[in-house]
Amino acid sequence: MAVAPRHGGFTLFEMLAVMALVAIACTLLGTAAARGLAGARERQAPGELLQELREARVQARRERQRVSVYFDVPALCYRRGTHKPRCLPASLQWHIQVAATPAVAEPAIHFYPDGSSSGGNVRLRMADREQRIDVSWLTGVASLGMARL
Repeated sequence: MAVAPRHGGFTLFEMLAVMALVAIACTLLGTAAARGLAGARERQAPGELLQELREARVQARRERQRVSVYFDVPALCYRRGTHKPRCLPASLQWHIQVAATPAVAEPAIHFYPDGSSSGGNVRLRMADREQRIDVSWLTGVASLGMARL
């Protein structure tokens, strides 16, 4: 019995096998990308908060009026004045120390026209490290450093 020569192309089984491998690869790649993006957001969060504090100091000096950065501790969010709140990733923890505020007021760091501030610090804890942002009450300068665990 003679077998007819096979013409170019793929069998249905070969196509299904390739499609299954592509689906598995896409799933793995998507999961890894999502984890990578979450990790990147976690790593950049302290720098973004530091930048917000520095911009508040510059704004206070430029506009010659007090500018405040408010902290919504339970929501992991902060905002400068009436600007839209910016929130940290839920995987972070923070501890905020500021000058005494009334019990009903949101914790805040205030920046004054002369460059000084009410001072304070924010400790941000990530899975593998802790960083601390210090705001000098005398100069209003905000700096970022590693904190001891």
